[in-house]
Amino acid sequence: MYSIGRLLSILPYGIMLARLEPLVNSYTTDIERLLTEPLSTQGKSALLLRIRMLGTICSSLYLGENVKADPPTLLTLRRILPVLNQVTNQHSSDPSIIQEVCNCLKSSVLSLMERSDSVLEPIVNITLACYTTQPNTAALDLTKQLFLLFGKNPGSGEIIIGLVRSISVTTMTLVMNNKASEASDVVQAYYQLSNNIVKKSPSLIHLAVDPSQLFKFATISLLLPENGT
Repeated sequence: MYSIGRLLSILPYGIMLARLEPLVNSYTTDIERLLTEPLSTQGKSALLLRIRMLGTICSSLYLGENVKADPPTLLTLRRILPVLNQVTNQHSSDPSIIQEVCNCLKSSVLSLMERSDSVLEPIVNITLACYTTQPNTAALDLTKQLFLLFGKNPGSGEIIIGLVRSISVTTMTLVMNNKASEASDVVQAYYQLSNNIVKKSPSLIHLAVDPSQLFKFATISLLLPENGT
């Protein structure tokens, strides 16, 4: 699928879009159909594969230097975001599905970089939905990438700060409810996220995280097994 994306990218823009649209639509249609069926082992494998393929397409497409138009990855992302939102809403407690959704979004964001600003809000909403039901490292990794790209942006920084704040509340609840030992990888990934904020934007940490709660969180985390965090 990566090779297909690279080959499509060298075609004239209009022809590329004409070939790309039915390809993307076929995968999104398959996903929508799978969401209407009971999640069997075979159905889950098919769902994961199609999300993975969409992520690969998004990461492999590029826009020629002299072409003044929306990047094909952005157009593809606009098409698949509603479908990924459906997947997340329906399977938010399934770790493997959520990880694939986060990976798809991350590869798309890394491909578009600042150009993903126009679809930032739905990406943030999906990221938060991926995390709140069952905290996981994939959503934290995606959040870190979003913060590095947009945390200081005057136009979009506020929505990213809001995302980190919500992520922080959910993560700290793990420790306060004595569930951190069951998710030590999440606690560690959250510390890495916080560390990135402090390093890159120290003036923003108090906006994204309540310092007193973070201190309490850190103190309680010290009681966790050393090999876990």
